[in-house]
Amino acid sequence: MVEHYELEPDAATQAAWLGAAGKVALAHLAALETSPTVPGARSLDRAMVRPAIAEAPLAGGMAAAL
Repeated sequence: MVEHYELEPDAATQAAWLGAAGKVALAHLAALETSPTVPGARSLDRAMVRPAIAEAPLAGGMAAAL
């Protein structure tokens, strides 16, 4: 028997998230050939690049994360 945890999304939700993340990743890879590089990447503000991860669920869910 497979255990189901209360906070674990159902299979349909997981499949939708995986599909959405895959589309973002493939679009990113496709854009790499035409995207300009970022000058001074080391000087970027880390808070803008990667915000802190909160303990609460993200408002807006997976769509907001992507």
